[in-house]
Amino acid sequence: MYLHSVYDTNKNNLSFNIEIDIKNDTFEFDKYINCANLNIYESDDFFDETNPKSSNLIAKIEVILFDYDLIERDGEDIIDIADSIEGDVYSSIFELVNSKYFDKDELYIGAVCYLERFYIMPQYRNKGIGKYLINNLCDLIKYHSNINIEYIVACLKPLDYINNKWMDNPDASSMKKKMVKFYKKNFFKQIGRKNYYVFKKEYFSE
Repeated sequence: MYLHSVYDTNKNNLSFNIEIDIKNDTFEFDKYINCANLNIYESDDFFDETNPKSSNLIAKIEVILFDYDLIERDGEDIIDIADSIEGDVYSSIFELVNSKYFDKDELYIGAVCYLERFYIMPQYRNKGIGKYLINNLCDLIKYHSNINIEYIVACLKPLDYINNKWMDNPDASSMKKKMVKFYKKNFFKQIGRKNYYVFKKEYFSE
């Protein structure tokens, strides 16, 4: 599915198309998990939905969505489910659930979003695009899937996207500092160990 969006500031006027792909058949506990991949392409009058790669790639976002309320109703544990997934998912969810920002007593929580990858192509950085995308991520996913995200948790994991492949960033220390600055400017709060950040719109977007 493609969504058309226009980003406009005093310095930039970009029109882009957002390709969203959501799957729920990737993991062992697929009943409770959805994966969402967003590819953001620069758009013009000649954008071809059948061949989006012919346009310039602006950004890539990859998330894992946990249906927290369904998990709770079924008597399962989100931490155990996260433990079935490779990578930093378990530690990120663990830090979130045990942080002061996570309210287990809420009547309705909705989805917990693990922000696996959030990458702006180098030539499009420092234009406010990252801010626009992170601030509208919940709405973009909800528009496509009706999944209501309440929490976003991110782990600092500097990567580069080169030749259609994810690679370790050669200057990880410097990139981590930039990521921390970016998350803090966009209402994320540090949780647990220093590599984890959480966003909850109700608390931080005012």
